[in-house]
Amino acid sequence: MDLLHFTQKIRTKASKGAVWKSLTDPELVARYHVARLQTLDPRVGGKLIYGEAGRAMITGTIIEWRPEEKLSHTFRFDPLAHPGTGKDEETLVTYLIREEGKTAILSLTHSGFEVDNQTRANITAGWPVILSRLESCLQEEYCRHLSRITGKTA
Repeated sequence: MDLLHFTQKIRTKASKGAVWKSLTDPELVARYHVARLQTLDPRVGGKLIYGEAGRAMITGTIIEWRPEEKLSHTFRFDPLAHPGTGKDEETLVTYLIREEGKTAILSLTHSGFEVDNQTRANITAGWPVILSRLESCLQEEYCRHLSRITGKTA
């Protein structure tokens, strides 16, 4: 049993498709994530790299790719970008998207920690910030979309 995992959920009026796009479109990721999505090979076995100025900060391999439902990938910090993480094990990030009425719910789980290490310390501080920003971006997109459709602001 993985007692050291991190889980957080956000709810949004945005569609499942908008949530999925916010996770996989580099331009949208840049609006909320602490590092840019530099590489995304959208298939099982594909590579995923977040970084800045051509330098990888986070790397992973896609384990599961189900558009608008589930994205799961391995996760490893680059030790040059994140000191103290060099000996930490590779972990797993899973995004699940589901609908509940007119709400999309994004559940993020970061698991695979064998010990409480520097990677875990970094992600427990980082994910709440990233997900809060993502929630704000999704709300802005929803309001823009609603305004285009109705001519009114939310």
